[in-house]
Amino acid sequence: CGSDNTQYLDNAIDAYHKEQSSNMGSSNIGKFSVEFLTISHLHRDHVNGLPKLLKFVTPKKIYLPYFDVKTYKEVFKAYLVCAEIAPQSDEYSLMMNWYTDSNQNNVEFIKESEKTVSLSEWDFCFFNLQTDNSKYDLLCREIQRLLSSYDILSIEEYVEAKRDLKDLKKIFLSVLGKSYQNATSLLLLHYARKNPRTKTLLTGDVPFDSHLETRVLKHLSGATDLILQVPHHGAYVEWNKLPVTIKDKSTDMVISFGLGNKHRHPSEKCVNDILLLHSKSKLNCAFQGNSYENRIL
Repeated sequence: CGSDNTQYLDNAIDAYHKEQSSNMGSSNIGKFSVEFLTISHLHRDHVNGLPKLLKFVTPKKIYLPYFDVKTYKEVFKAYLVCAEIAPQSDEYSLMMNWYTDSNQNNVEFIKESEKTVSLSEWDFCFFNLQTDNSKYDLLCREIQRLLSSYDILSIEEYVEAKRDLKDLKKIFLSVLGKSYQNATSLLLLHYARKNPRTKTLLTGDVPFDSHLETRVLKHLSGATDLILQVPHHGAYVEWNKLPVTIKDKSTDMVISFGLGNKHRHPSEKCVNDILLLHSKSKLNCAFQGNSYENRIL
């Protein structure tokens, strides 16, 4: 996550496949199954590598952020394009297939916040942010107006004609705000039922609000150990929006980010805040210096 460069991810997928093959006593086992696959949100750096991964892995279930594609299909296409998922890419085809093919029984969209999935000895609880449908109605009208101004009928034609995506992105920004892509993030809280006092919270790139904080804290009641994935690869804006109540509950923090990412995540301010919050702890982080060298901060 956090990088447009798939080199590291491709290497990790190859290593994972090799390890699984070795564990099963074969040099190449082809495909093997996993219980489920979750995509936090539909942004390029969070779906990169999926087509390659799915050559080796068959998920029994796929959980995705909800999007009313039947009503807002062109809005959905525009969203993917603005999220830097190009129409000619395998990732774009995969997303369109998952969201438009109603015959895929293993795909489930998380529309209801606080949806809990029980699997063996584990519980997985999903949270999301709700977007007012009236905003999608406005998006639909504005996107159609933009396409009509170029005498174009679809988003694919708009991209093929090499129109400036800035106009399309401005529409999303004006209607949904600066965090429109990250606001679709799913959060996933999971824990072993035999040890519910230790929990892990995966936040995607979500910008927290008070409603989300209330819902998450309800499920953290009684937890004494919380492993937190710092939101948005350590971007300071999302870190700053993370409620103090959740920061204080966190006993361990993980920052996931792609080396060489163009946004230079994680933010130095975020890293320094974590060090102040956990002054007795050590943080092992590949800091984004010019040489991307590993440092103990």
